[in-house]
Amino acid sequence: MNWTFEYSKEILVKEFKLLIECEVSADNEGYCTFSIKNKNLHKSLQILKEQYQFLKLVDVIVYSSTVKLPDSDFVLVFILERPVDSQIIFLQTIIENREQIADFSNLWQVGDWYLREIFEFFGISNTSGRNKQLFTHDHIKSFLLRKDDASEVVKEPTYRSFFKISSVLVPTVNSSKQWFSFGPFHPSTNNQFRILMELKEDCIGASEIEIGYHHIGLEKKFEATNSLNILQLLHRYKCLSGNSLPILWCKTVEEILQIPVSDRIAAIRMLYLEMDRIFDHLQTIQRMLELAVNDVAFALIKEIMHMFGEYMSQLGLSYDGRNPHRFGGFNQDIKRETVVFILQSIGKFERLVRQLEKQLTKSIQWIDQLSTNAITAKDAMKLGLEGPNLRACGVKFDLRKNDPYYLYDEVEFDIPLGAYGNSYDRYYVRMKEIYESVKIISQILDNVPSGKYYVPIEKCELVEKDKLNDSELNLKNYDEYYSHGPLLSSKEHFSRIENARGCAGIFIKSVGDYLPYRFKIIGPSYKLLSAIPEIIRNENIKRLPLLVRSLDINIHEVDR
Repeated sequence: MNWTFEYSKEILVKEFKLLIECEVSADNEGYCTFSIKNKNLHKSLQILKEQYQFLKLVDVIVYSSTVKLPDSDFVLVFILERPVDSQIIFLQTIIENREQIADFSNLWQVGDWYLREIFEFFGISNTSGRNKQLFTHDHIKSFLLRKDDASEVVKEPTYRSFFKISSVLVPTVNSSKQWFSFGPFHPSTNNQFRILMELKEDCIGASEIEIGYHHIGLEKKFEATNSLNILQLLHRYKCLSGNSLPILWCKTVEEILQIPVSDRIAAIRMLYLEMDRIFDHLQTIQRMLELAVNDVAFALIKEIMHMFGEYMSQLGLSYDGRNPHRFGGFNQDIKRETVVFILQSIGKFERLVRQLEKQLTKSIQWIDQLSTNAITAKDAMKLGLEGPNLRACGVKFDLRKNDPYYLYDEVEFDIPLGAYGNSYDRYYVRMKEIYESVKIISQILDNVPSGKYYVPIEKCELVEKDKLNDSELNLKNYDEYYSHGPLLSSKEHFSRIENARGCAGIFIKSVGDYLPYRFKIIGPSYKLLSAIPEIIRNENIKRLPLLVRSLDINIHEVDR
């Protein structure tokens, strides 16, 4: 759906070139890239946001433009989206050595985190002076994602200095306000992050988020890993519902290599994605119920989760990390017995979910516990909320409808919306989305398209194992493919899908090698976590644990 209206693209390019000195290029997917000078960065972002309604900052990516050391220049890429028609553009600039980035945090709430991340990973400072590190302690100067080795430990941090409260939040001597640390060892934060809060009686005031407790370093590892191994690692990224990122990576590589997939492959991938969506939503509701006194509802959701586990097992999925996804398809086709089993029992599953909804939706106690502060649609866009959290605020945006991929434009489903954007609406939207996912799954399984479950052999899976000995060339090609993976074309590429938490994307910069030159996972939890101080401001402290659980934060999208 990228640049469906060619006239709109031409008008934007023509007018923007009159306002800002730039060069414009387009790739095969229709994404336009505007290359500008660094001195015009803030003005360009402001024009695109205010005049052309590119209100959504999808992500900011930096990579070294050359491996010439030590004076490397850097490429800074902004991915912007216009929500009204889901149009994507790239704004690109070169950051010369020791040059600063213009402060853009006044345009987007998450801008502060991006500026701090860029300084921490690349050593590029900004005009606002926001150089406080985000993921690691200030004593450690790592610059981990630079191509040159600029790591340096200035001083060994002490326990006291590591956990000190920011000087911005240090209370005055005569203040009546209290200070409270929520997490990282609180059950609602799952050892993922810490919230430092300023309290006045039981009301939350200013707060800060402290992250960096999970240093998995996947993005750095992926720069030294071929595409096949990346596929296996991504499946463990979120092991209990780990289909969305492997499918997204397969989609990305297939788009780079221009590998067409059959309708059957697309339909089965949609099945896996909707299964993931249901599981994640059920898991979020279950974690919310752990704090609610409703034994009947908790027993119901345990039965639902057990039944859903049978579906996962039938599809060949389990908690031991088996990955059915391959570039161009799957390692095996979906079985007829699996289709029959799911179709026969999906009605019972839906009835159990409706019983659960009946127990909760009209429960006065449940409604009271979830009656947190409202978030308007305008504020939700400003804070960068996505997925169910955005739709709970009344914003009708879902990539499956706004920018459909695979066969989503051929199935019927609705987009549930909330009214106030509070915790109850977030629960309500997730519950209704379970029904819509069941509706999609039923339509897929009622009419599974015919065709192969993998692409033609010459494109991806090369040869089948029983044909390896037919010729020496077959054996050589097979060994080369599974030793090095596919050769990636030299280009920048961005691909995305809608997962249970919102828009998930992968940005890759390749230089015609088997290994990615730059790899970045784009997840909705990053912007969501940065927005928590605004979400919880003036909230009652007793509702905070349930509020945090209702947001469904995946820390692996943050501590990458």
